[in-house]
Amino acid sequence: MKKKSIGWFRKTYANLFAVLFITLIILGAASCASQPAVEDPTDAPPPVTDAGPSVSQADIDALNAASQRALSARDLVLGFNGDGQFPSEWQSASTLLSTAESQRNVSTPENTRESTARYIRAAEAMEELAALALERNREAALQELIRARNAAVNAGALTHAPDYMIQADYAADEADALFQAGNYFAARDRTNEAISMYEIIGLGLEASILREEIAARAEELVPDFLYWADETALLVFQYWDEGDFSTAWETAVRAYSMYDALNAGIHAYIVREEIEAHGFERYDRENVDLGDDAIYNAIENFIDGNYVYARARIDDAARRYNVALRTGWVLYATERSNAAIAQRQIAIENRANVAVRDEFNTAQQLLVRGSGVMEEARYQEAVILFIESESIFHAVSILALERRQLAEEALIRANQRMAESDETARNAETILRGGATP
Repeated sequence: MKKKSIGWFRKTYANLFAVLFITLIILGAASCASQPAVEDPTDAPPPVTDAGPSVSQADIDALNAASQRALSARDLVLGFNGDGQFPSEWQSASTLLSTAESQRNVSTPENTRESTARYIRAAEAMEELAALALERNREAALQELIRARNAAVNAGALTHAPDYMIQADYAADEADALFQAGNYFAARDRTNEAISMYEIIGLGLEASILREEIAARAEELVPDFLYWADETALLVFQYWDEGDFSTAWETAVRAYSMYDALNAGIHAYIVREEIEAHGFERYDRENVDLGDDAIYNAIENFIDGNYVYARARIDDAARRYNVALRTGWVLYATERSNAAIAQRQIAIENRANVAVRDEFNTAQQLLVRGSGVMEEARYQEAVILFIESESIFHAVSILALERRQLAEEALIRANQRMAESDETARNAETILRGGATP
């Protein structure tokens, strides 16, 4: 815009000079026709022009200052998203600036001052908008700063990482000082660094806690993977010391993702162990196989550094293992319930409900409790109750059978004794009769 205006001024000035030159020629010709020739042309008076006053350097400097003021305010607005946060105010201010740019004119002092005034109006509008954008962004930044610091404190930073907290607090204080001094972009960058520092501390402590939880099983099952995660965690301190907080944050996220994937993998493995320990593969072979495939794929992605996707595949495996485990417990509990019911029927056939009534009733109560617990999806408890019930039914069934057998044997012996008594009586009667037979 500025170059265009200066070009226009030069073109206008050249046209004016040409008009004046032609006018002088015409006037000179007329003078020669109406007046006698002058023998000494050097005695003629100099020509008079009607050129206006020139623009002073002070006016040009004022115009440039106003233009720079407006553009600087505009940069602040754009740098702090004022155009997006306050669209109507941005439209008004940007229109004023566009008008000032398009109507910039330095052909005369008056035009120059009018251009300066337009820039000043645009600058004032932009500065008001910049103030709104700065205030809103500062509030948001402070809230984020407080959130990040509180998260670090809650993770135990004041106890376990006090030196790092001092550095982060110092960065936050520096950011505030820069903002108060009007160094807004530097303040924004330093604030973001302080936020990153707090977040690195908090995430680092969370990763440390997670590592402690999985260390024993990880060293047993996947020692190499644990070593890689530890090496990545150590890099965080290196980048921190170098002042590269952006890379330190990214590395902390990567280290945490590695520990998190290992933690999830260990829990999935525990479920898989339980399935195998109870022999539940036979109940849901499809989900067990698909879970195994997902685990192998997760291992490949972990090795390739795709920790987020590795975690996703582990979650898929865990979901399938849990489905298989639940199916196993449901079907196993059903089997044990049926076994207890079948044993109860045998006990009844052996009249245990009469012969050993108290013990039979105990088994019956366990069977009823197991059915109630199973309805509440507490399958492991139900299995324990069903197994105990089945065991008692079996025991009382044997006991009742033994008692019945003993009773039958006693009856046989009694009958035998009675038969022997009858024979003895008959023999005695014979003797009393003198040996005569009846």
